[in-house]
Amino acid sequence: MLDAIAAGETITVTKNEKTAMGKDDFLKLLVTQLENQDPLDPLDNAQFTAQLAQFSSLEQLFDVNKNMEGLQSLQSSLNEAQALNFLGREVEAAGSRFAYEGGDKELKFSVGDGAKEVYLGIYDSTGDLVRNEPMGAMSGGEHGYLWDGRDGNGNIMPFGTYSFELAASGDDGPVKTETFIAGRVDGVSYGSAGPVLSIDGVEIDSEDIIKIK
Repeated sequence: MLDAIAAGETITVTKNEKTAMGKDDFLKLLVTQLENQDPLDPLDNAQFTAQLAQFSSLEQLFDVNKNMEGLQSLQSSLNEAQALNFLGREVEAAGSRFAYEGGDKELKFSVGDGAKEVYLGIYDSTGDLVRNEPMGAMSGGEHGYLWDGRDGNGNIMPFGTYSFELAASGDDGPVKTETFIAGRVDGVSYGSAGPVLSIDGVEIDSEDIIKIK
């Protein structure tokens, strides 16, 4: 079986409690092979040394894996602690969802070069289009749009969570756009993927932060 492992063959472990072979299993196989070897044709020294080397390498890999898990746990703790530094700070992040709480709301975005026609769409929390704003031709770079909180018919929209997107085109077809959200970090929570920040009640991943004021 040790030769099969060295040759890269697949061996199925039928124990219910685990399906991965560890270093203890490897050592048991080695001892079993020595106990059941043919006395008239014992395992030669070179082969035995090679199998011991395999066991040593396997043990080192397990130790490396264990150390990596420790480092990942430490890094996760550091990331969680650093996320607390965002509380109360004004930030800008990649994203399109934002909280509307009355008044004018600035929506930030960037447009690639060569945009001849740009349209900005605002949607409510259910995904329904609230307003479609033609922006005309725009130069490449970052821009802002001040939304007055009204829909396409001039009606004032209620407070809540909204989103926006852009569509831009030029002589050669679609032009790349990006959307950003800005606001104050008012909360931090921790999920399986890492720290999650709340900007005016809208959750974003901490890795999406672009600017901190």
